[in-house]
Amino acid sequence: MYNISTGRWSGALWWQQANVLETVIDYSSRTKTNTYTDDIATTFNANKSTSFINSYYDDEGWWALAWMKAYDLTNMISYLSMAKAIFNDMTGGWDSICGGGIWWSKHKTYKNAIANELFLEVAARLHQRTSGDTVGGESGPWHTSYINWANKEWQWFKNSGIL
Repeated sequence: MYNISTGRWSGALWWQQANVLETVIDYSSRTKTNTYTDDIATTFNANKSTSFINSYYDDEGWWALAWMKAYDLTNMISYLSMAKAIFNDMTGGWDSICGGGIWWSKHKTYKNAIANELFLEVAARLHQRTSGDTVGGESGPWHTSYINWANKEWQWFKNSGIL
């Protein structure tokens, strides 16, 4: 059950909240209804103080995907901006241990498939939604071109032995 004061669904874990929201967005998109647009906004506004960032990179990936779909549904740039902010945090999970890839959590206990699958998908989808995002595009100390990140992740992932 949706709690309008918290913008969350009862009994769902944090990453599951993102999956439920994505399901609501998918329903709204497919049925061409705006019945849940306020609930999407409520979830965003009630929880945006954390930027949907926690200690688990896979959780963050689910939220980034949900906010991109919310952007696709509503054209509200704040949703896309949030997805980009989440992805920026996810890039902090990348290092040279195991030849690359991101950790499952910020505790750096292991690297797994789901965190890296989500990292790849988020990077690719942000590339699709970011005008001027090109191979070789950089900003700041990390390569932040989304397509560069997607390519870098794919190269690591296919050679990692996880697949």
